[in-house]
Amino acid sequence: MLVKSRIEHVAASTCGIFLLAALSLAISGGPDYGRAGSVAGTYAGVLNPLSCTAAPSPTPTGRCGANSIGVFALTVPKSGSSTGPFVVFDQGEAYVGTITATADPKNGKITGLFAGSFTYQSQVIDSVKTETSSTGVTTTTTTYKTVTYSATASGGMKAKTVENLTRFGSSNVRLKGSADIQFSLTVNSVDDDIAYVVHGYQQTRL
Repeated sequence: MLVKSRIEHVAASTCGIFLLAALSLAISGGPDYGRAGSVAGTYAGVLNPLSCTAAPSPTPTGRCGANSIGVFALTVPKSGSSTGPFVVFDQGEAYVGTITATADPKNGKITGLFAGSFTYQSQVIDSVKTETSSTGVTTTTTTYKTVTYSATASGGMKAKTVENLTRFGSSNVRLKGSADIQFSLTVNSVDDDIAYVVHGYQQTRL
């Protein structure tokens, strides 16, 4: 009976240790199985303007509190460059383009470049001609031409994948980081450089 009691005591203690370890892993986000291969997949993300109350600013060169928002999708293959569509809205204008990125499967970091644009036309003076008639009357004729411009939005993103393991064993991967986008030849916009916070998630694994 004494041997049986000790065996039951050891078994109960062992179960308690395993249960405690499992709870500890669940609290800390789960065990680390390594990041190799976990970065490959499709991602969707949002660029939210950096709040002016954020301190310290992750992208101090860009203006905070801007009236702007951006969205992107990114496919990260197991090898090669990562690409996807990108659009950012600023002051009622939509800049449409692409994101090109590289992903490090070892540390989960994704570094990307945004490039978007839209075209618009404007009337500019082509020539001014002044003539004086034989009666001494001077007339000025101004000729206009239509010029097409391309407004651009380009900048960089630094993000990192964060894998969360749920208590049921499933996992989800979030994308967190910062971005800074410069604008040129804009229309009715006071912004030439905006700072963003990147929030995204992995839609599918590859």
